[in-house]
Amino acid sequence: YMEMTDDFAYFIGVMCGDGYISEKGLIDIKGGNQEYFSLVYCPLIKRLFGLEANIKSGKNVSKTGGVYYRSHFYSKYVSDLLNAHGIRSPKTFSVTVPEIIMNSADNIKSSFIRGVFDTDGSISTKINKDIVNYPTVALNSRSQSLVSEITSMLLLMGMNVRPGNCMDKSKPRYHVRLYGFKELQKYMDKIGFLHPTKQSKANKILNAGIVRRAGRSTGRCAATYSALQAIDIARMALEFKTHTILREVPGSTPGQSIFRI
Repeated sequence: YMEMTDDFAYFIGVMCGDGYISEKGLIDIKGGNQEYFSLVYCPLIKRLFGLEANIKSGKNVSKTGGVYYRSHFYSKYVSDLLNAHGIRSPKTFSVTVPEIIMNSADNIKSSFIRGVFDTDGSISTKINKDIVNYPTVALNSRSQSLVSEITSMLLLMGMNVRPGNCMDKSKPRYHVRLYGFKELQKYMDKIGFLHPTKQSKANKILNAGIVRRAGRSTGRCAATYSALQAIDIARMALEFKTHTILREVPGSTPGQSIFRI
């Protein structure tokens, strides 16, 4: 037994999001970057269990290439603890939010969700009408139960969420998304990220505010203004030239004027 704290709830969220637990006590996390493991995950394991989690890297064999990082440690005690809360591998399609989390206070729920989104969530921007940095916070999972239960918790926290699903490699994948600056601000206020990269990206988006691109209507207005400005300059030049060449022609009747170039 271990008392449910913010740290422990976050750790359970991490394991639900991207963790692996073996029967022999291997606790493994893959997919984070080195900064996340060094600054967040490994210190968390030290605080909770007094254990040292190792960080390893390797070459990614996917089409994108690059380097991946993983962290692992061995503890039958931690493995049994996670199993007691219903978290065991393989868990891809069956993982759910532990009952103790669902029945806890909001701070525990927030810590759990933070752990899930730090490992299995994302933050991105896209073009939406004339806004070039329209933000989306998203969670994707093979587990319908996990996404459904997290969706319910987010709704109870006052967030406007968009759940959905799609087919991926002939198998269903479920998601919940939060769109726009208002929802991103709510997410950061009530849950937030500990993952340094995601936290930095979210803060940059919010600090920049809405960035709009010059739409077609704006472009036409600017072009029209420039054209009118050019016409005004030409008209003033013509008036100046006319004024300088307008004169009385000798022999004409008084008041009669003609252009003479």
